[in-house]
Amino acid sequence: MQEYKFIMRLALPAIFEMILHMMVGLVDIAMVGRLGADSLTAVSLGGNFIYTTIFLFAAVGIGAGAIVARAIGAQNMEEASRITGQALTLAALIGVLVGGLTWYFAPAIFNIFAPNIVVKELGIEYLRILSLSSIFLLVLLVGESACRSAGFTKIPLKVAMVGNTVNIVLNYVLIFGKLGFPTLGVKGAAIGTFVSFTTSCCIILFVLASGKIPIKITKGHLLKIRKIDFKRIVRLTVPAGGEELVRAGSQIAGVYLIIGLGSVPYAAHQVALAIESMSFMPGYGFAIAGATLVGQNLGSLNPDKAQRLAFKTMYLAMATMTTAAFIFFFLSEPVVRIFTTDENIIPIAASVVQIAAFAQTAVATEMTMAGALRGAGDTRFPLYLSLLGNWFIRLPLFYVALRIFNMGLEAVWWITAFQWLLIATIALWRFNQAKWKKIEV
Repeated sequence: MQEYKFIMRLALPAIFEMILHMMVGLVDIAMVGRLGADSLTAVSLGGNFIYTTIFLFAAVGIGAGAIVARAIGAQNMEEASRITGQALTLAALIGVLVGGLTWYFAPAIFNIFAPNIVVKELGIEYLRILSLSSIFLLVLLVGESACRSAGFTKIPLKVAMVGNTVNIVLNYVLIFGKLGFPTLGVKGAAIGTFVSFTTSCCIILFVLASGKIPIKITKGHLLKIRKIDFKRIVRLTVPAGGEELVRAGSQIAGVYLIIGLGSVPYAAHQVALAIESMSFMPGYGFAIAGATLVGQNLGSLNPDKAQRLAFKTMYLAMATMTTAAFIFFFLSEPVVRIFTTDENIIPIAASVVQIAAFAQTAVATEMTMAGALRGAGDTRFPLYLSLLGNWFIRLPLFYVALRIFNMGLEAVWWITAFQWLLIATIALWRFNQAKWKKIEV
């Protein structure tokens, strides 16, 4: 029982942090949803692109986090600080590149995916403003990952609380023109998000430089690039980044297939995804806890304890997300109405949210097992698992269902539930093999 309490002390702040981070995008969707289907589609498309791109490169935090957790477990605080500084520098360089490319290619992106000219114009403006936040968001995510790997999951939670408050307030006044501000609509949502990420980034950098936790970065850690450290980070990051690339690519391909159903079904799909993403937050939180516990216990040369705690983390995740499944199934329509007032969207979204309920337990299993593997430094297998689930199962079945048999949105969600069940089974099998106990980072 004591170990379960310890896991919850790590996981709960991470869960609430993930919820607050997700709320940045959800607030955009919920508020812009009042403006109509075109505005909602523009924000959803732009948000999907920038966030999937950023999370692809945020894998730097996964690679660095595995090393930091081992260093903390071995009581090597200097190494933990140095690796964190090097990872932040790498994230900043990548952020500048991603932001510049996103700004330049925004029109081309919406030429491909926008279903009409209104969505295109709104989406380009939204995406270009968000592209300016790329460097801040990447540095923020890597900094938070370092804090979590050191076991300080409450710090990213507090940072997220500040950032989310900034986003909600600015969205309200800028989207709808309150308190004397102009009515900016979609543009206002983008500005609020940009300021939110910038503020949060500054706070996490201050914490990491303050010495309030064992990790304390200095100018030398940030400015003096050590090739050997970069290589260690990149060696673990590339598979994790590849996993995100596989997932992001499949999401983009999936959007291309689903958008063919029309603006209303696609908007319903996005609303349902936003709702489902809330249930994913416990999975992410427990995955973070599992990764931290596995990494630190391997660092302290206690692999059996690492395995035991990983399984207990999985059981807690399964119990939590199964509860979410019951809410999805029995309260789907009231939940959907929180995100949209469009009567054309509501019944479609409510139907697919009910289908999502059947995947929740499998999602919990896959997330925690994959998180534990990453924490041990086994970042390759989650990549292979993502490749199998997304490109060899989900997308081919999407194509068959939508383009050959002309099925609707519900088929997409049943296929996704099947995918989760299969890859969860494989992830559990891999972890049980215990090869991760011998990985060097």
